[in-house]
Amino acid sequence: MTQTGNLITCCDKKQPPFPEACFPIRIPADDPFFNKKCMEFVRSVPVVDNSCPCEPRQQMNEITSYIDASNVYGSTKEEVNKLRSFKHGRLLVSDGGLLPPRANQLSCSLTDPGDFCFLAGDRRLHEVPTLGSIHVTFVRYHNYLASQLKQINRHWSDERIFQEARKIIGAVMQKINYQEYLPAILNYDIRRKYCLTAECKKYNDKVDPATVNSFAVTAFRFGHSQIAGMNAFFKLVQPRSKCPYGYGYKRKRCPMSEIIELERVQTETTFQNPKLVFDNVDGLQLFQITNASLKADGEIHDSVRNKLFLDSDNNSLDLAALDIQRGRDHGIPGYTEFRKFCGLSPVKYFRSGKHGLVDHNPRNIKLLRKAYRDVRDIDLFVGAQTEEHLPHSALGPTFSCLIAEQYKRYKIGDRFWWERPDPIVGFTRGQRRALNNLRFSKIMCEMHKLSEIQPYVMLLPNQKWNRRRSCRSLPSLDLRPWKEHKNGR
Repeated sequence: MTQTGNLITCCDKKQPPFPEACFPIRIPADDPFFNKKCMEFVRSVPVVDNSCPCEPRQQMNEITSYIDASNVYGSTKEEVNKLRSFKHGRLLVSDGGLLPPRANQLSCSLTDPGDFCFLAGDRRLHEVPTLGSIHVTFVRYHNYLASQLKQINRHWSDERIFQEARKIIGAVMQKINYQEYLPAILNYDIRRKYCLTAECKKYNDKVDPATVNSFAVTAFRFGHSQIAGMNAFFKLVQPRSKCPYGYGYKRKRCPMSEIIELERVQTETTFQNPKLVFDNVDGLQLFQITNASLKADGEIHDSVRNKLFLDSDNNSLDLAALDIQRGRDHGIPGYTEFRKFCGLSPVKYFRSGKHGLVDHNPRNIKLLRKAYRDVRDIDLFVGAQTEEHLPHSALGPTFSCLIAEQYKRYKIGDRFWWERPDPIVGFTRGQRRALNNLRFSKIMCEMHKLSEIQPYVMLLPNQKWNRRRSCRSLPSLDLRPWKEHKNGR
């Protein structure tokens, strides 16, 4: 969009109004789905560099790089003020504990009367309903923390409660990312090598924690191949005999609740539409933690490969093509260059032997040879996405390297990292111990009325070490270390 809010189009006119902003994608005449010759693509907003116009084009980042819960609170003071109630440290919510409405009701697609576009710290929350449901989770958890902090520190002001709850939410997100999410996609050897394990708590003020281009527009888009073709929501039906307190640890024979699917809808019908969040946000979260994502590989589901943002006129986009084009827009070097950066074996030929595509299977080598004239032309997204996975990992070696390197920077370059015992900006020892005992599963239980859950929600439940258990058997965040006495902490 332009600064005035007008939509930039690049395909409909021979002379687009802003040609310098356009980088449209040519569609071959024999494409099996698209019947147009051009796919819309607008370049990222560039950073103005008055000192040296000969420098390479750099892009503007509108959100913070730190893992600081800016998706909940926004990245500017103006944004956070729009989200606050300014009463008892709470964030604004609508009926049912959902997000508040935003002023611009044209920012999403509404199909049901009474629904509205949500306001959150990140405006992309409507892209898929599962993302919107995560926003609801953390807004509810902020307000839960605010009410608990108010009870134990009745003399605290609205500002003090809000900032303390916000600080806890930021720490919780850091903990979830490093202790639950990264172990689900990166093996232990990679995490240990890149200082992502709990033992590594060092801080280096020379490390720039900013988000690098290759991570933002390529490596961290690997999850686009994990998107399934269906969204759904479920409900839990309690058994007739109720389980005693603490079930899941000692009482193994207590009957489990039954998970029943209520509705299943095609993914392409849910883009930019908050309907599923309004209908049953709790069941939507239950769907997320009980259903497997697709494998992260070179296969991308038709719902996003051909039907991304499908409208009533049958216009849509191709997410894979957009990911590749965004890398080119940002000037990302090719796949072979990042192999060198990561210290991996060099690639010079389209073959599986020495100096070849040693981390690809024969089928993918053949497809890459067909798509590219030279191995140096292979886009980073395509080359790394089609690698065979490392052992006990969801990714190949190149993306594992780039994602681990970025998360390392986030951690050791952040002075406010939750695990560091900084006497001014950090948490006390008791507070860190309390945070370390909390799991994302418990937050899901408390914020979405669940009675049973697997301890590690990033992984599917199983009958061994990650079996479903009573939510009451999981510890809540102990807020007693936050109680402030008359003489201070």
